[in-house]
Amino acid sequence: MIKIKNKAFTLSEVLITLAVVGTLAALVVPGLIKDYNSKANMTMLQNMVANLQSAVQTQMTREGATDLDATDIVKDPEKFFRTLDVVNASSDAKYFPNLNNYKILSGAALTAIPKTCKASAKMKNGVALCMSTFAPVMGNAYGTTHRNVATIYIDLNGVKEPNISGVDFFAVYIYPVTTLNGTIPTHPGDIAGVSITTPAGKSCNTNSDFSPIGCYSQAEQSGFDPNYWKKLL
Repeated sequence: MIKIKNKAFTLSEVLITLAVVGTLAALVVPGLIKDYNSKANMTMLQNMVANLQSAVQTQMTREGATDLDATDIVKDPEKFFRTLDVVNASSDAKYFPNLNNYKILSGAALTAIPKTCKASAKMKNGVALCMSTFAPVMGNAYGTTHRNVATIYIDLNGVKEPNISGVDFFAVYIYPVTTLNGTIPTHPGDIAGVSITTPAGKSCNTNSDFSPIGCYSQAEQSGFDPNYWKKLL
């Protein structure tokens, strides 16, 4: 009679295999998660800016305004934020994370940004918005008209970390005039960044008040490539 031997792994072989698989997972999974989060952040950023752009244009049309400064976007930003899909809004920084807690891509503290909001809002999707008091002066194409842009800070996941400029923290400008020096062509109410060839556009990985707008500009002009930030390190 022929005896059939059943082959099986020994306990030590199983443990070694599990150790190898666990080590590989520990090396690979964090990278996969980081790539997934980067892609998700870029998608959320694009959607948030598109929603803001639509809300701005709707507001200007509703008010029959051709001048951004004549609208509630500038005069009453809390009221403007409440036209969005928000949980709540406030005429201060109540619904925005502590602006003292942000960092730049290199890990250094981002201390240069203004720490106050004219209004803030918490969105239903978890995004936090701040209409910053930071409103740089920019001139038109001929340098004859100087106006302040409106600056909106965007934190894609609210108070949750990493709170890094260029990862989950960005800023966009709402432009008040048709064409500006040193930046991309715009019309009143357009939401955009700045040219990445300007000092502001190069400021993403620096402790600068322009850092979040510089990061947005780099992301925007890369086509929202999830890996855009790697060349800035």
